Amino acid sequence: MFFDGSSDTSYEAFDLDGHSTDTNGYFLLGTASLIQTPSIIFPDATLQNGADAVALYLDNATSFPNGTPATATNVVDAIVYDANGADDDPGLLERFPGNPQCNEERGDHFADQSNQLCPNGSNSTAFIQATPTPGAANNCD
Repeated sequence: MFFDGSSDTSYEAFDLDGHSTDTNGYFLLGTASLIQTPSIIFPDATLQNGADAVALYLDNATSFPNGTPATATNVVDAIVYDANGADDDPGLLERFPGNPQCNEERGDHFADQSNQLCPNGSNSTAFIQATPTPGAANNCD
């Protein structure tokens, strides 16, 4: 689920039914420009710059038509992120408690970085910005 921080409601939903992780245990959802082809491809400029959120739910995409308020019900994990500055999103932070807002522009090369959990596979309070590693372990060095 992609959530717009200006309204704290959904703007894109993807159903993962029928999909599975690769042999390394990863699942890739992204644009066609990724070097490793994603299992689900969405158009460029679909994922908004912050303050916004992305959440993984144990639910169907049809449960989240565009404009659905963000909720922690059935959430597996979530990230609330912003694009540098003091643009915290209290509404999204309240809906996804325990997840600090991640500054996606923390590094000098933010256009070439991604938000990554470190250590790899940890909980969502441990995000860093690093070189993208699609289909592989996060770059936690």
